[in-house]
Amino acid sequence: MNSAVTFYAVWVLASGYCPCELCCGSNACGLTATGEPATGLIVAVDPRCIPLRSIVELPGYGAAVAKDTGRLIKRWRVDVFYSTHEQAKQLKPKWVQVRVWHPDAWALEQRYRALVKARPATPAPKGATE
Repeated sequence: MNSAVTFYAVWVLASGYCPCELCCGSNACGLTATGEPATGLIVAVDPRCIPLRSIVELPGYGAAVAKDTGRLIKRWRVDVFYSTHEQAKQLKPKWVQVRVWHPDAWALEQRYRALVKARPATPAPKGATE
């Protein structure tokens, strides 16, 4: 599978947020824009730029699901979810390059990687020297 087809790389301004009123204002109800609980590896995105439920790979954070939006999240800005306000504020806003995967493409790529990893080594052709 050609990875260039399954994801795209973009530069985003990444910062942190948590489910408190300081970060979310009057929307601090513990639910994301997709209606799911605000727990786990989540990022808030502008759905006009990064579709909701996409997988976003952030350096130093790993793969997170785009499940949330926010009043300050416009264009190429991404908010990384943390469970506490102290953790969220440790991530100072900075520009990082991320990979954005469509959910179906992410699943296909993971299956492909597992198959390649599990595949037995190809024997050397007859007559090849080491």
